[in-house]
Amino acid sequence: MKKLYIIALAFACFATAATAQTVNVTFRVTLKGTNRALSADGLRVTGMLGAASQADWTPGVAAKMTPVGAVSDSIYAITLALTRAATGVIEYKFLNGNNWGDGAGGTTEDERGLTGLACAAANGNRTYTIAAGATAVTLPAYKFNTCTIVFQTGVNELTSAKNIAVSPNPMTAKAVLSFDNLTNDAHSLEILNLMGQVVRSYAASSNNQFDIERSTLASGIYFARLSNAKGESHTVKFSMD
Repeated sequence: MKKLYIIALAFACFATAATAQTVNVTFRVTLKGTNRALSADGLRVTGMLGAASQADWTPGVAAKMTPVGAVSDSIYAITLALTRAATGVIEYKFLNGNNWGDGAGGTTEDERGLTGLACAAANGNRTYTIAAGATAVTLPAYKFNTCTIVFQTGVNELTSAKNIAVSPNPMTAKAVLSFDNLTNDAHSLEILNLMGQVVRSYAASSNNQFDIERSTLASGIYFARLSNAKGESHTVKFSMD
């Protein structure tokens, strides 16, 4: 009986390992336009970032972010290699300093002010679902403690494609995102709404276009984010009538 238990336990561990994937996730945030000063301890990201061993909400040991791109962008970023199950959601918060704060202002605070906003869970944590099989993901660059997405070039800018465009724009029932696939790489596509939520995902393909179906999407402004396996991405804005 004991032998059978050991075999079953080994099989369970093997099955868990087989369904896990390691993904390089780039987190980005800015204080620009928030009327907040940068803490001497820097901007950090913390949360349920993957496997149980990577779930650490302790501010003092949270991963510290570094400035990237043009100084005028004031974008801070960090890339973490997360090992996680093939399904599930990562949860995270940005911190300005080493301590939890009230989310209201100053130089030591967290994003508790996100509670109730469309880009956060009920507890105020940002959430993101990583597609099965993904090897690298660059998350939207957010304004601290808001759902506002900022776009900046120079960070993981897509080098495998150019002339990226959505046509027609505005679209009604259907549009095509087309581009020059310079290196014949596989690219994936995500459609985001104004809150930064991914409302549509398209699996990686080596083709040079994606058909975007309107289906149940409401009228409004959207963003199409084209990415490759190296974590590079480019975002274009389009609208639906």
